[in-house]
Amino acid sequence: GVEAVIVGRPAIDAVPEAMRRIGRQKAFMLTSQSLHHGTSVIADLEHALGPQCVGCYAAVPAHTPRDAVVEAAAAVRCSGADVVVTVGGGSVTDAGKALLLAIAHGATTPEELGELRLGGTNKRALLQDLPLRCIAVPTTLSGGEFSSFAGVTDSKRKVKEPYGHRQCAPQIVVLDPAITVHTPEWLWLGTGMCAVDHAAEALCSRRANPYSTGLACSGLQMLYEGLLKCKETPHDLSSRQLCQLGMWQAAQAGTIAGAGASHAIGHSLGGG
Repeated sequence: GVEAVIVGRPAIDAVPEAMRRIGRQKAFMLTSQSLHHGTSVIADLEHALGPQCVGCYAAVPAHTPRDAVVEAAAAVRCSGADVVVTVGGGSVTDAGKALLLAIAHGATTPEELGELRLGGTNKRALLQDLPLRCIAVPTTLSGGEFSSFAGVTDSKRKVKEPYGHRQCAPQIVVLDPAITVHTPEWLWLGTGMCAVDHAAEALCSRRANPYSTGLACSGLQMLYEGLLKCKETPHDLSSRQLCQLGMWQAAQAGTIAGAGASHAIGHSLGGG
């Protein structure tokens, strides 16, 4: 699972620090076209890392199709990276998790990647340690960086399928509110409601306990205050940080209490 969370520090400082903590020296960046081409976030991070940045894949589309994961995994292999740094929303985070499995098991085609999905034909996928891990810098409130599972889309069948491994969860998560100002309002607030949903599911779960309930209630309060303030003043970093902290607590509550009907419905519709 996640070993550490760095809160409130600029990503350009926190990512190099995270690499030092886990003893990594060669980072491969994974992000979306919009962040790479529409903002300076990735260029600033590449500059901060200097020669420690050995490559970047900036073409992860929504819903994490298999072919993009395979293509990104090939680029990581060629770079010689010893850590993957994901910068983006849930689709980018999921791509980072899934490519760790692809690299570990030598999957070079969408079909081979499909064998590694949960319930797939490669039953050994869950047993072996992964040679690479990742650092996550989320730009939305989807909360996927606190999970060891990923959703990857089979484009031929148009179905999103689950992948997972205990080491797919990022080793370190960086919660930098400043880089989230580039996230479109509809996406920030929409994923914020996903975080609210995670907390609500945890509260309603039959497996809920006082600890998970406390986390869910605290997370809901932070999200309630933070999301309203973000709507009123979109560039207020303290409100964005509050949302990130609420999302973190909601994700922790969900991990303890388990997912419910809302998750099941979302996965069936392809959005979860």
